[in-house]
Amino acid sequence: MHHQKTWSIFKISLAIALLVGASFGYTVFIDQSHRASAADISDGDVVKKDLMALLDKIESISLDGSIFADRAFTSLQDFSVTLVPETPGRANPFAPLSSASPTRAR
Repeated sequence: MHHQKTWSIFKISLAIALLVGASFGYTVFIDQSHRASAADISDGDVVKKDLMALLDKIESISLDGSIFADRAFTSLQDFSVTLVPETPGRANPFAPLSSASPTRAR
């Protein structure tokens, strides 16, 4: 009799634990994805309005080309370095040296 009562309590506890776990899983994983997609739609409208307002502001910007004739701009110097072409290394730099082929990567 005692064994049967313990077994019944175990089955009821297991059923309650499964229900709690299933409701938690639904709330955390499934229900949030529905909320996120609905929020994305409303957020998308807000983003669209913000983007349109920003584009209106950008259209009103006018650039003055006189800066390129300014003395400060014309006194700028070019310090770029010319790159010299070099021979490429091994086809696979991580391969062991014994398996290195005599052909080079191009």
